[in-house]
Amino acid sequence: MTIDNGRRYTAAFGALFLMVLLTVPAPAALTCPSWPAQASRYLTNAELADCGCGDLKILRNEIYARHGRIFKTDYLRNYFLDQPWYSPDPHNPEGTKGQNMFEEYNRGFILQYEKGRGCNPQ
Repeated sequence: MTIDNGRRYTAAFGALFLMVLLTVPAPAALTCPSWPAQASRYLTNAELADCGCGDLKILRNEIYARHGRIFKTDYLRNYFLDQPWYSPDPHNPEGTKGQNMFEEYNRGFILQYEKGRGCNPQ
């Protein structure tokens, strides 16, 4: 390996550096639970720890959205109208009918978690 005035490295060093760079794993992405977690099991504090306030609001309201809730706030209405699976249901405007035991538990659990984190869960 040669160094010319501290600026130029040989091709061998460059290749070695690239190999090391490509083999170092990237840090794990922060993730928030996604569907169908809210409907298929009880969520935990540890799972919600990486969620921001906005993520928690969406996570909680997705439970209602999956059951046809008609949202009154522009933010949630527009967000869920952009989801291909969302279908507002005038016969279940609050989106509470048909929720299973996991959904019922998790919507309250997420709400309490939001409050504990200082989020505005409106």
